[in-house]
Amino acid sequence: MQYKATREGNVVDLFEYHDNNTASLRVSDADNLAAEINALIAAPSTPDVDKVSYRLLSTPTGARVTNDKGHIDIPWRWLATVAKHLET
Repeated sequence: MQYKATREGNVVDLFEYHDNNTASLRVSDADNLAAEINALIAAPSTPDVDKVSYRLLSTPTGARVTNDKGHIDIPWRWLATVAKHLET
């Protein structure tokens, strides 16, 4: 399983690759998503982020990014990688 993220302006695309399947989630107005993920890594008890276009939730296994189109669960070991993808 692998996780990647791309960013174009304030729109983020999150990808989960597992075997022969790919899941993706497009998140708009996500200017601060990398910083919010980094805050969650630093302090897992950080309150959930609840924005108009998405939510970032802490879970026992990592984090969940959710919006009206669906969700992607990102394991703890992939959170820093996803944040780095969003920062570049």
